[in-house]
Amino acid sequence: MNDPRSSDIAPDVLEFLKQCVALNTTGGIYVPLSASLPEISGSPTEKALLSRALFDLGMDIDQLKAKFQILHVEAFNSEKKRSGTFIRSRSNNTVQAHWKGAAEIILAMCSSYHERSGTSVTMHDEDRIQLEKIIKDMAAKSLQCIAFAHNIVTEDNVENHQRVEEKQTLLGFAWV
Repeated sequence: MNDPRSSDIAPDVLEFLKQCVALNTTGGIYVPLSASLPEISGSPTEKALLSRALFDLGMDIDQLKAKFQILHVEAFNSEKKRSGTFIRSRSNNTVQAHWKGAAEIILAMCSSYHERSGTSVTMHDEDRIQLEKIIKDMAAKSLQCIAFAHNIVTEDNVENHQRVEEKQTLLGFAWV
């Protein structure tokens, strides 16, 4: 059951979002052999994100895990309010960094964002101000805002992941 809104997302951005949710999580999805619904485990936030990606975006977590090797994980902690993972494509050896966490923290890491077409563009001050306003408006409605970002990196960046915490590309927000 794909949400019609997922068709508004450029295919490459949709793929990056699925990778970020599936490969940067402490939760899991168990699909029983019977016709019953999948079982989703994890914290309430992880369960909400995995459920949305599974049912609304058509994410196949097992397929993504087979396509990528996880090289490094930076677990979520309450001080940094984010988690990150470095993955390598098994098909072309491209290495990516994926981040998710508190929207204001992830937004501060980003220097670009994807337009609706999928094109990556530089994030200007007025763009950042508009995005910060959206985050504040949703927080005023008592919604937790999670942001997602990614970047293509080198093998050297995996060893010293601190160097890639900036210049990320914002993928989007989810509210839980």
